[in-house]
Amino acid sequence: MSVNPLEVVRKCISTEITKELNLDHNVIEELFTVPREEYGDLTIVLSKMFKDNIQSNKLVEVVKRCSYIEKAKAVGMYINMWFNKPRFTELVFRSIVANETSYGIYKEEKPKRIVVEYVSANPIHPLHIGAARNAAIGNFIANINKAVGNNVQTRFYINDVGRQTAILTLGVKQLKDIEPPKDVKPDHWIGLIYAITSTIIEIISIKRSLELEKNEEKRKEMQRELDGLLIDASRLREQAPDIFDTILEKLKNMDIEKEISKDL
Repeated sequence: MSVNPLEVVRKCISTEITKELNLDHNVIEELFTVPREEYGDLTIVLSKMFKDNIQSNKLVEVVKRCSYIEKAKAVGMYINMWFNKPRFTELVFRSIVANETSYGIYKEEKPKRIVVEYVSANPIHPLHIGAARNAAIGNFIANINKAVGNNVQTRFYINDVGRQTAILTLGVKQLKDIEPPKDVKPDHWIGLIYAITSTIIEIISIKRSLELEKNEEKRKEMQRELDGLLIDASRLREQAPDIFDTILEKLKNMDIEKEISKDL
């Protein structure tokens, strides 16, 4: 049995119209809409071929042949219909019993290809409830679309996975003997380590590139970038001099990219 009782009623009505007027079943299916409560339970929006009163009145009698329809009325370009409540209620309960946990999940007639990107937590900033919220919402949207038959890909974009996490891990490894201060939130502590490590890595990388670069314009551009990073580094060192100096001392002679690749 169909998980959609309303679909059963629509097919019942469209079958009667098809038999009477020899119209295409798919065309009739496109004419249905759910109206405001005072206009009934289901409405047919008449196309131009049905707009004269004689045709409208004829259709009223035709749709009433469906056992799920108790009353029908032609109003302008619409045929408003009211369900036979006992019959429709029986249909709903039979559908619930037959389909159990799948009741209410209506399969797409033309499945879509859908990509859901979600989560996006970032170690540069403090962690917050929004990251958990986005994980739940994204997972829900993906599961709903899968349930209705769409082809769903989930892209779990968490910005602290991949290179950023590898950089954070590298920084934490250099601080084996340093405990986080008790008055600092854990996520703020993690963010500070990441910011220090990332900035130091960028500074070291640009300095090494400067030694090899021959193009004067590129050297000037790199120097401007380096100057900005050195200002950032100075501010970070003011916040945590011990952490900054420890990480800098251990990274300056390290093959940084090789170490990062170990955690990717």
